[in-house]
Amino acid sequence: MTQRGSTAARAVRLALVAGVAAAVIVGCSPGSPTRSESNGRPPAASPSPTAQTSDPAPTTGEGRVVTSVLFNNPWSGRRSEQFRLQNREVRAIDGAPKGSSIYIATYSLSSGEVGDALVAAYRRGVTVRLNIDPHADFIETKRMLRVLGTDQDRDSYVVRCHLACASDVTYPRRDGSGLVKPYQHAKFLAISESGSERYLVMFPSENLSPSAIEQSNDMIVLGGSRAIYDFVVERFEIMRQDAGSAEGEVTSGSATLTMYPVTLGPGARPSPESDPYRELFSNITCRVDGKRTILRIAMSMWSLPRLYLAHRVAELSKEGCRILVIGQPEIAQGGWDPEIKAALTVAGSTVELRQTTGGKWVHSKIVTVDGWDARGDRLFLAWTNSANFLLQGLYYNDEIGILTTDAAAIRTYNRHIDGILSRHSHLVAR
Repeated sequence: MTQRGSTAARAVRLALVAGVAAAVIVGCSPGSPTRSESNGRPPAASPSPTAQTSDPAPTTGEGRVVTSVLFNNPWSGRRSEQFRLQNREVRAIDGAPKGSSIYIATYSLSSGEVGDALVAAYRRGVTVRLNIDPHADFIETKRMLRVLGTDQDRDSYVVRCHLACASDVTYPRRDGSGLVKPYQHAKFLAISESGSERYLVMFPSENLSPSAIEQSNDMIVLGGSRAIYDFVVERFEIMRQDAGSAEGEVTSGSATLTMYPVTLGPGARPSPESDPYRELFSNITCRVDGKRTILRIAMSMWSLPRLYLAHRVAELSKEGCRILVIGQPEIAQGGWDPEIKAALTVAGSTVELRQTTGGKWVHSKIVTVDGWDARGDRLFLAWTNSANFLLQGLYYNDEIGILTTDAAAIRTYNRHIDGILSRHSHLVAR
C-alpha cells in the first residue's frame, strides 16, 4: 500500500510511455484494498452527441475499456437530445437482470424516470445501492429512502453521508456570508450486468435531475473491465462508512480513474503542489517543429483558491499554446470568481475565453491537451471530472476523475467543445 494514491497527472505520463497494459488499484484509506491485476488535427467545429470509439488502442485481456462518449444538447428543443445521458442510464438500469447489482453515487436524484427504473429493478431482484448527497430531500430521493431503506445490513439501501463521506471540514466564505461545506459530488453508475454488457460503469457530469434541460453535460462509458468495476464498488464501500477519504486510483487499458479528495497529512494545508492539474499544466510545451499545443478547458465553476491554475494557463498562452476556455466567467453567482477571468485575460494573454449563450451553461468539467509535454513527447489526452476548479473539489468533497488516452474519445471531446464554442458562445470582453 502506498502512502496515498498517485495523482492522475502522473498516470498520464505512465499511460503515454507504457500504453497501460495492466490494471493497478491503489488506496490508502482504512479497509481500502490494494490490488495488482492484469487486464484483459484541430477537429471540425461541430458537436458530436455520441461516439462509439473505434480507433486502435491498447488492448488487454479485458478488451476495449472506453466504449462510448456521450453528450446532451440543452440548446435542442428535443427532449431526447436534452436527456440523452439519462436515457442511456435508464436503458442500462432496465437491462439489469435479477441477481445483478447496481451501485450509484450522485449529488442529486430528482428524476422520475430514473426513480421508476431503479424501483422496477429492485422489485425484479436487482441489488440497488445508492449514495446520495444530503443537501436536498427531493421527491424521488424520499421515494428511494422509502422503498430501499437505509439499513446497510440489507442487500439494497440508500446512504446519505453527513456532508461529504470523506470530510466534514468547513471554512468561512470569502464574503463572510457563512461556511463553505463539503459534499458528496462523485457521480457514477456501476452495473454488474446489463443486457449483453458486463461490468458496465458510467461517469456522467450531470446529476440525476431534470436540470439537463439547461446544462451541457458529458458522460464517458467504460465497459468490460472487472478492475474498473471493482474499483468503483470498493470506493462505494469505503464512502458508505462516512469515515474518511476513499482516495485511490486504477488504470485499465486507456482509462485511469482517480478518486478524491487528496489526503492531507497531519498539520498539512492545501497547496498548489498537490494539485494534479497544476502538474499537468506544468508539463506542457507549446511549440514543437512549428506546431502549437492546443489546451481546451470547459469548466462549470472556478474559484479564487485555484487562481494559480488561471495564471499558468495565461502563461501557456504567452508561450504560444492555443488556449480555448469556456464556462461562466461573466456570472458572479454560481459561476467563476472575477479574479479568474482577470487572470486569464491579463495583458499579453491570448486565451480565447468564452461564455455560453441561450440561457444554458456548461456543467461539464473537461480538460483536453493536444500537443507535447515538457520533453517534447506527444501529449494527447482528455480528462473529465465530477470536480470543479474549487478548493473543496480537490481536498474535501467526494469526487471522481477519468483520464483517457483513447484517441477517438479525445477527438470526440475536442469536437464537442469546439461545437459549443462556435455555435453557442460569445467571446468574453477583456
